Amino acid sequence: MGPVSRRDAAAGTLAPAYCDGLAARLDWQRPPRAVAWQDRLAALARYRAAGHDWPRHKAAVTGEEHDLGVWLHSQRQKARRGELEPDKARALNEVLPDWCTGRRRGRRPRTGTV
Repeated sequence: MGPVSRRDAAAGTLAPAYCDGLAARLDWQRPPRAVAWQDRLAALARYRAAGHDWPRHKAAVTGEEHDLGVWLHSQRQKARRGELEPDKARALNEVLPDWCTGRRRGRRPRTGTV
């Protein structure tokens, strides 16, 4: 079942038989989006704290980096369009002050002298 059924269940308009059947599925009851958003922010903060560069969202990237990169790209796009909620922008700025800047283009600077 798609998002319409989730909305119906949240509104209390989904038939009880459907609710009972869906309750058996582990993926049916998901956390609210606000909690999921906070979880992504925390995961991104841990990723950066581990010494990783900003995650990339391109198709060639897989795993955690891709998932976080897609989420971060979405937040940046919303911010550019003026659609990012002020509370979320504030949280991003507090946890990762340079989140909107991201990676620098081009090669990484050399470390050390040759």
